[in-house]
Amino acid sequence: MIINNINNYKENLKSIKDYWVNNPCEEWFFGPGINCKNPNQINLEEFNRNSYLRYSNEPEILKFTDFNLLKGLNVLEVGFGLGSDAVLLAKYSKNYFGTDLSEVSYDVTARRLKLYGLKNTNLKVGSSTNLDYEDNFFDFVYSWGVIHHSGNLKKSLEEIYRVLKNGGRSKIMVYNKDSLIVFVYWLYYSIKEFNFKRTRAEIISENIESPGTLILSKNDFQELIESVGFSLVNLKLYRDFFYILRKYPRFLRPLIRVIAKFLSLLLGGEEKIGYFMCAEIIK
Repeated sequence: MIINNINNYKENLKSIKDYWVNNPCEEWFFGPGINCKNPNQINLEEFNRNSYLRYSNEPEILKFTDFNLLKGLNVLEVGFGLGSDAVLLAKYSKNYFGTDLSEVSYDVTARRLKLYGLKNTNLKVGSSTNLDYEDNFFDFVYSWGVIHHSGNLKKSLEEIYRVLKNGGRSKIMVYNKDSLIVFVYWLYYSIKEFNFKRTRAEIISENIESPGTLILSKNDFQELIESVGFSLVNLKLYRDFFYILRKYPRFLRPLIRVIAKFLSLLLGGEEKIGYFMCAEIIK
């Protein structure tokens, strides 16, 4: 059972944190020359460019989240990264709270919110597996592509459940094991290392982003959500093929794009084989 695997997964927060400190999430959506370890050098124009590129490349965020519905709510973002979503969450909500494992993310997001003149905000450094907030406090919890990096996905969901009010909602994105992108990752690393014995989960855990990145099927994720006590409102898949291939040799990038898009069309598109698995859940 996937739940048992997650419960037995040994947390390694130091290695996960070190990765994100040294590889700030979506730093590549800034222009050339921007170093997130020097946040005071980033100006408002560069933050605007970062947001534009993020939402141009990941329009699924705006489709899924619908920030307009947050008026009057106390909102928590679990894993604020470099703060593009934090700006929208703070703009539309009554009060915005955010937590992230990385001090670099904290410094960048704090500057970003200040430059946008958003004062209804409260940022912390911390893990999703141990949220430093009171029980039953938030109306809404948001987390885009974060808790599958936490080292313990079930514990993260339990913490989100704890801090939500009864009737409170959460929107969460994690990676889909049965996506075309995961299959391409598996195929690429299997060929590269001439080892076809490893599972998709092992390939992702060892090679994609921070150590121990987890992937789940739709059934696994639904089972996990319900085991924590949440009710599932809906589950949607987005992102059928790659949009960024910067880590792959240049000569392979066009080939990967063409093959992936062709396979996507054959397999039914993002609604069937999407990489971003987005759940709306209610306590």
